Amino acid sequence: MNLAALIKNKTLVRTAIVVLSFLILSLFKDSFVPLNLFTEKIFSKIKGEAAPDSNIVLIHISASDLENIGPWPIKRSYYALLINKLTIKEVKAIGLEVFLSAKFISQTVYDNLLTNEIIKSNRVTLSSVAGNIIQSDEYFLSDSLSYPSSKLLDEKIKTGHINYVEDPTIKVPLELKADGVTEKAFSYQLIENVGTRSYPKSIDVNFISSWKSLKNYSLLDFHDLIQSESDELNNLKDKVVIIGVSDPQITQGLSTNFDEDAPAFTLHAFALDNLIHQRYFRDDYKFASTIFFSFIFILVIWLQKKFNVKVTSLLSALFMLVILFAFTLHVFFYLRLDYWAIL
Repeated sequence: MNLAALIKNKTLVRTAIVVLSFLILSLFKDSFVPLNLFTEKIFSKIKGEAAPDSNIVLIHISASDLENIGPWPIKRSYYALLINKLTIKEVKAIGLEVFLSAKFISQTVYDNLLTNEIIKSNRVTLSSVAGNIIQSDEYFLSDSLSYPSSKLLDEKIKTGHINYVEDPTIKVPLELKADGVTEKAFSYQLIENVGTRSYPKSIDVNFISSWKSLKNYSLLDFHDLIQSESDELNNLKDKVVIIGVSDPQITQGLSTNFDEDAPAFTLHAFALDNLIHQRYFRDDYKFASTIFFSFIFILVIWLQKKFNVKVTSLLSALFMLVILFAFTLHVFFYLRLDYWAIL
């Protein structure tokens, strides 16, 4: 068969186009990442928000709070009071996402008070901060690890790192090694009975809703509940409470499918939700999806020739079915696929 005959063979030409598209997708896959993420955003908008775990509660320090109680950083006696009251209400775990740096000399007078409350509570996880993070075959490695001041006063206090890797989605290393020490992620420390489940080395965080869908209080709103001895506080029993900052002047913001500018500390609440319900994203099948979608289209092209079906109608129907299949895998099974192989 000469070249002219090959070109006239529509089935072979269509097959060649699919194969060429597969090669382009494989060789230049990084170029298609924004398109894949855009597709996933559309999928998320179509499905809508999911209900986050009702046992996760946020207490956030807002801009309004700082206007009333003073400049940043706030006195650590506020954290000590929070931990004391939350412990009395029998919360299951308390995560203080605010990094308590030892460099603020003005705060040292409150460090012993806060440390004593943390020890008495016996359910507090403080945040640590790692330096540059690289991934080896088996581990995430960091060149440094900074501990909060209370950890320096009592090394038995539990800490978890608050770092994440953006490549381009937000991934949290569940464990990283620095200076011979293995540090678990902040959210990983907060989950109960971690030994009963198997998790990957890192999780690709699934922001299932707006952060405001989580039960949340500003610091002063929560203080008012304490002052009024509100019965609402009794609902905190067995909850996991994460304390962080929402003031955009103080904290970094994150853009998610449901928030333009979510406070950075909320990613740990979603990471915790993802760990509890195992609904973090997985990309193990991304390359396989490229092969699968390409194979399906090649198969249809050859079947169309055999059964003499109108190719436009067949491909249109197949396209809709594959889109529906990809949508289902993403929003219900949390798989990241190469959606642009479909096109």
